[in-house]
Amino acid sequence: MIKLPFKKSSSAKTPKFLTIDVSSDNVKCLAFYKENGHLKIVGSGKVLLEPGSVRNGVLIDLGQVIRSAEEALGLSKQNVEDEIKNAIVGVSSDLCLENVTTAKITRGVTLPITNREVENFSQKITDSSSQQIKEYKAQISGDREANFQLIASSVVYASLDGKRVEGLEEGAGQAVEMALYTAFCPTHHIGAVQKLGKRLKLNVLAISPINFALLKALKHTELEHNDLVLVQVGADFTNVGVAFGGAIIKNKSLPIGYKHFVSEIGRIMGLTYNEAAKVVQTHSRGALTPSESVVVQSCLEDVLAFWLQGFELIFTNFPGVKTFPSDLYLFGEGIQLPEIKAALDKNQWSAKLPFKSQPKIKEVQLADLTKVSDSTGALISPEWIPLAALSYIYEEVA
Repeated sequence: MIKLPFKKSSSAKTPKFLTIDVSSDNVKCLAFYKENGHLKIVGSGKVLLEPGSVRNGVLIDLGQVIRSAEEALGLSKQNVEDEIKNAIVGVSSDLCLENVTTAKITRGVTLPITNREVENFSQKITDSSSQQIKEYKAQISGDREANFQLIASSVVYASLDGKRVEGLEEGAGQAVEMALYTAFCPTHHIGAVQKLGKRLKLNVLAISPINFALLKALKHTELEHNDLVLVQVGADFTNVGVAFGGAIIKNKSLPIGYKHFVSEIGRIMGLTYNEAAKVVQTHSRGALTPSESVVVQSCLEDVLAFWLQGFELIFTNFPGVKTFPSDLYLFGEGIQLPEIKAALDKNQWSAKLPFKSQPKIKEVQLADLTKVSDSTGALISPEWIPLAALSYIYEEVA
């Protein structure tokens, strides 16, 4: 059972839809055509934001975000004949607090379980999870007034009288147990996304956690594991989500991401941010000369070391985790820098951490999402992986 609270049951079921992501420095959009269970990318658009338009996930200048989003949508739809209104909007992992909560109850009767019972039980677990999220947020930030809203929930497992069952409804038994995945997002961000959708005249079918979408996309592929670690290196953050039983049980963030690496290159080389970004993109394609690559790598040494220290710290005192899975999947725009994976491969950052075995690090590629194909031939950068993964959510709501 998957619940996406923003689903609009009245929406028209069309084969064309959009996925949208707003980061701290750009708005990206992909246009899709769904055919025979396959998700074909038919257009893409990326437009940079003015500095400060989005800060720590907060849409500071909504007008600027709207203008950039309109342009990005226009680019993604320029080769599409029909209008596209249905959209899935992603929530980056640094904004989304994820949790798995397990609860047990003993029923006083052995009659079949009703749908209302299941809903009441799920609501109690969700309420408990919401309280855990608030307490966790207060511990890490001291903010006890923050308000969060549920954006996704899914049953990890359910059991009756000690036996696993596919669903509780109509089952007969007294001892009921359920583990529920929930994802919460700050209420102010949800409100901003809804305003954005309204101004763009879009039918926002779901506001989905990126981790949730990517795990779904990895199902039934060679990368599928019930226990794994997702690492999103975003524009201004790095987030680690630990999954057991196929669901993220908790995630933690570090406020260092792709733009910090680019800014450091710009500072040392005396370039503007946009100039430094172009250097990084050329470097990531392997198109710089050997001497130029050496200069870029030299610029990255200190910030990489600082990032690696922070990355290691994420895994210390990780709530609810005693031993970490060994499969680590990197994704997001930050992994355009080959030095990120290289730093994780060659350094002993995990030596004192409780991993089951030596971590195996894999960069998620578009080709790993087996239902998705790129008919445009333009999406060579890993920054598009989160938007591509969001297309799998469309199947849940349309």
